[in-house]
Amino acid sequence: TNYHYLDTSDNFRPRVSLKAKLAFFDTQQNNWLASEIKKVYFRMDGSIYKTEDIKSATVEFPVAPQKLRRDRRQPAEMSFGELKDNIRRGENSGIDTLGLKTDFHVKLAFTFAAFVVCLMGLKFAYASERSVESAKNVLIAVLIGMSYWVVLTTTSALGRQGTLPPALAAWGANIIISLIAIFTIWRTARRA
Repeated sequence: TNYHYLDTSDNFRPRVSLKAKLAFFDTQQNNWLASEIKKVYFRMDGSIYKTEDIKSATVEFPVAPQKLRRDRRQPAEMSFGELKDNIRRGENSGIDTLGLKTDFHVKLAFTFAAFVVCLMGLKFAYASERSVESAKNVLIAVLIGMSYWVVLTTTSALGRQGTLPPALAAWGANIIISLIAIFTIWRTARRA
């Protein structure tokens, strides 16, 4: 729907403008079919010299339909391979791939989140078994899990903006929470 093609000269002045209400690619004929077409022809100075209204016609469009298809999935829904392909294609096209690189590293770093959270849980293995102490530990565990998510979200956003390198942005939460876990385990083991 709402197909618009503008043919320009070498100095980017319009030569022909073609607008169609509907266009689809005919795979059998390997061409585009359009309907309700308004075709405008331009002079060299850019002024309009002729317009045509056409019910339907075969139109030339120098792009294959596969190139127009856009992947509407979020990076979190893509596999590692698909993300790498999108990064490579983006770099080859000159598109900014900082967000995709950050998402790639977040996907990789997130797989280690369970290990990091379990490492944090080791602290509780050294804790006392009193019910007040247990309730406090559960609350601390919930706060640590939420903190991990806040740090991951914040550093990822900074990575997508370019403030942090993508790898550091993605792995920042794991590094910070791991350091806190190691410190608390060391401190708790030293007290025991």
